[in-house]
Amino acid sequence: MARIALVQTYPYDAVAGGDGAYIQSFGQYLSQLGHEIHGFVTDTTRGRTSPIYKSFYGVENYRSWRVRNAVRVGRRAFVDYHFSRIPVKLLAKLGWLGHMANGDDAGWTRSEALWCSKQLEELRPEVIILCFGAVHFAPLLRYLQGNILALPGPIPGRLLRLALYFF
Repeated sequence: MARIALVQTYPYDAVAGGDGAYIQSFGQYLSQLGHEIHGFVTDTTRGRTSPIYKSFYGVENYRSWRVRNAVRVGRRAFVDYHFSRIPVKLLAKLGWLGHMANGDDAGWTRSEALWCSKQLEELRPEVIILCFGAVHFAPLLRYLQGNILALPGPIPGRLLRLALYFF
């Protein structure tokens, strides 16, 4: 079966339900079909001030789970080691700093995509699935071998079965 990388720009699975439930159930479904699943998270703190990310779901069921700028603590928890970003975000939210670049800034996209591309070069998956915000990485990953799919949101079951038919 295929080696598949699920890439997300934020740890959606840190809370129950919503996007995190979708990504996790999708990954578990692919795993049950016999595919080798590897999870990637490129930013643990976007939009939050807590440096701690703990998955609500069983990321240990994946073949690997990689988190940028973070140290793994236990099986499901990660601590972001760029602590300097946390007070800066807090000061910006309080209005004590000038305008900070938002999530659509090309600067963060490029640095996260660079980390992601290095990880993907090492892993060499046959399929790369970019979830939600990670769809911005697609143009920067086009040189990689393998199929790149972008999932901006939940997809119908029939379409999913059709896509998996080609793996």
